[in-house]
Amino acid sequence: QALGKAAKGYIKERQLGTEAYEDNELYTREWVSPLWMLTQEPDLNQLVVYLQEMRARITDEPDQEHVIRFSSLEIEKARAAFSRMVRRGEMRLHRLCELTGSEIFTSSYSRQSVVVGQRPGADGRSWQRFQLVQSVSADELYASTDLDLGSRQLARFMWQQQQRPQVWHKAA
Repeated sequence: QALGKAAKGYIKERQLGTEAYEDNELYTREWVSPLWMLTQEPDLNQLVVYLQEMRARITDEPDQEHVIRFSSLEIEKARAAFSRMVRRGEMRLHRLCELTGSEIFTSSYSRQSVVVGQRPGADGRSWQRFQLVQSVSADELYASTDLDLGSRQLARFMWQQQQRPQVWHKAA
């Protein structure tokens, strides 16, 4: 019901052409982006709104010169906000899986991370896929995004080729 009210308020305000947003007694926002239904991250939404505004200017005046400016601080804040949003979503999914597992299975179960990687093939030109399965603690699982966790696990592995044992290759 709250999302329905929010969507109606958003549509009404956008039709009036204003950027402010009042959400029928829920809260007021000074920023609105297409992500507003997914994230409550102002830094991320501000970046998306800025990009929308610039796209509209470029579309309205395609023959004019346009400069898009970012500060490294703004980009870093948006990146951190996006990472928080992804971690919260993954945390909810992992907790749902844990709850489902505890209700369905009568015996205990373990958390495992499954990473799909590639290593150089024997010919040096092709790649061979592999799966890396490791048990992970709750702290390790919830501390970062799944992508970051998988990347850290892959970074630990290197291979030698029989033809050139002195050369080590990283997994990809």
